[in-house]
Amino acid sequence: MPIRKAILISVSLIFLLSLPLFSQEDLSGSGAGGLDFGFGLAIGAVNLLDENNNNTVYNSIKLNPDLSFGKFGIGLDIDFRFTMDTSNGDSGFRIYKPDWVLEDGSPSDYLNLYLSKFDYIRWGISGDDLFAQIGSLDSVTVGNGFIIGGYTNEMFKPAKKYTGFRFELDTALFNWPYMGIELFTANVSELDLMAARYYVKPLGGIKSPVFSGLEIGVTFALDRDPFYFLYDLDDDNDDTTDGSPDGYYDYTLIPGTNDSISTSETPRTVFVYGVDLMQPLLDIKVFTLSLYGDFVLQGLQTPAMGGTAGLNGSLLSFIGWNAGLIFRGDDFVPTYFNRSYDLDRLTKYYVYNNDGSDPELAPSGIDYNASLGFHFMDGGISFVAQVSGPFAEPTRTAAEAPFQYPHLMALFTIAEGIIPYFDMSFWYDKQGIDEWAALVSAENALIGGRLNFRMAPAVISLQVDVKYDPALAESWDVTTKLETGIQF
Repeated sequence: MPIRKAILISVSLIFLLSLPLFSQEDLSGSGAGGLDFGFGLAIGAVNLLDENNNNTVYNSIKLNPDLSFGKFGIGLDIDFRFTMDTSNGDSGFRIYKPDWVLEDGSPSDYLNLYLSKFDYIRWGISGDDLFAQIGSLDSVTVGNGFIIGGYTNEMFKPAKKYTGFRFELDTALFNWPYMGIELFTANVSELDLMAARYYVKPLGGIKSPVFSGLEIGVTFALDRDPFYFLYDLDDDNDDTTDGSPDGYYDYTLIPGTNDSISTSETPRTVFVYGVDLMQPLLDIKVFTLSLYGDFVLQGLQTPAMGGTAGLNGSLLSFIGWNAGLIFRGDDFVPTYFNRSYDLDRLTKYYVYNNDGSDPELAPSGIDYNASLGFHFMDGGISFVAQVSGPFAEPTRTAAEAPFQYPHLMALFTIAEGIIPYFDMSFWYDKQGIDEWAALVSAENALIGGRLNFRMAPAVISLQVDVKYDPALAESWDVTTKLETGIQF
């Protein structure tokens, strides 16, 4: 038996034999405030690009130990991915090198590589008076979400993982409920996308759920390198235009246009900053109502201006809603750092960098913005849909300027326990809707689903993601993942 194969089997057996040792849900016996330990092991397969840029199916042995003590928690995400291709006449055992070894990697690349083995390290949860988290960030919203709304640093999973950081502090922690701060970075090893928000609650000392909720904030966000993922995903490690299949060349064509941006030059830093306000108006058992507003600038020398105002709230405790207007000046992009930002960096930077030279690229106007959500069985079943778009007629095609067309986001989830043995989630994020038929097109869309079958402690998980990447030579990328595992 080849030595490497023997090592792999030995390591796998050690972890399998160790599982009974970690099957206790509460090692201290002290309940929710004690020491809780969980362990997950999954065996599956995933298709990834190999070192020759070919789609290859890799076997996966994934270890997910999870430890929590009070408000502190830590989770690991260690994935052994390998192939057993014997077509060349040898043992065929090859690990997925980007998981462990980098070619010509910088210190920040290595820092991110090994930090990403931690799925998360956290204290508290978002919304607590004190919250801190480092690791994978699924949905980050700062303030009202008009600058950073729903951002995730997981867009390139499972091929690449990035380690972000969040921090929230409200002075109510010190019995002085008048101000607070939020900090965020998408990648602690690179510090490319960062944001900070400072807010005050001038009436925080009033014993009223309405008046004490007045909050006024100032947010400053920046992206130091809008081309970061172009460099990161370039498989050539050089600056030559050689027609390689990944599509990242010295001059990258902007989707749907005859224009290009030189990706071998250093881009301008993206600056987005503004003020926001949130004022509760009504807070009773069956109905809540709040007023929100933002005024935002994008750029420093000749900033693009925009704003939003509207109402949101809840009805009968299971219906959430939002209705508002967005006011855009020329070249203004609402919610610049949204969920799909890492895929849209180049397209958004093209608008940010326009500075009025192309007046029809993103002309000023007024947009509608509305959302409606339903949450049943204590949130076990939920559906949320949000739609936004301009009132004015577009001046470009949806391929050239998707931001001039309606944008739909929808999420449907069924939690564990609602349907015996199953839990699931499905999501759809579609930009540039120029006709009804566009709703079933993968272009400018993020489509995904996850289905888990659980018969404790066994878990079978199937996940499919479809991403439209405007920077790739091929318009959409499909990732499938099938895992079987054990969780305690």
